[in-house]
Amino acid sequence: MSAAGPPREPSRASDRTCIVVGAGAAGLSCALRLQQHGVRVTLLEAADRVGGRCLTTSVGDLGVFELGAQWFHGQKGNPAFALAESLGLTPQTPKRRATTPRHLRSDGRPANADVVRSASRLLFETVSELEAGRGGAHASVGAAVRAAWEAARPGLLASHGDGALLDAAWEAAEKLQCAI
Repeated sequence: MSAAGPPREPSRASDRTCIVVGAGAAGLSCALRLQQHGVRVTLLEAADRVGGRCLTTSVGDLGVFELGAQWFHGQKGNPAFALAESLGLTPQTPKRRATTPRHLRSDGRPANADVVRSASRLLFETVSELEAGRGGAHASVGAAVRAAWEAARPGLLASHGDGALLDAAWEAAEKLQCAI
């Protein structure tokens, strides 16, 4: 017998508990597997939603956009990669080579990529200017990017004409930047 007392008998699975931190894909998968093996699980998530980097959001009249989770971590045994590959959405898939990003409206029709790029470029250039110490005196990064958008939108609208797509592209770029 040691100073710690007699050896403990192995516990039954139903007697075990576990805390899983994070309700992203890995945390949810871990919690499910533990429960399947009889472990009581408490899942903790700091955000006000589950899903981690996976986020589907509604953008204006254009429908839904997927923000985040743009990279697959591992191809073998990854069900998300297998699904994307079966749909021809990976660059390695012989059916369709994705050499440039595709922008689609919620009804599946192609969106004008130049409109999407112009909104994204404005946002990322504004953030880069702020990071370099240029960009004026604003209360926050958010205030600076909104001021840049308000100043640039009339010119972008005159160039591209599709206000709904332009606004949706800006909103998506802003949400993505803020999610990083």
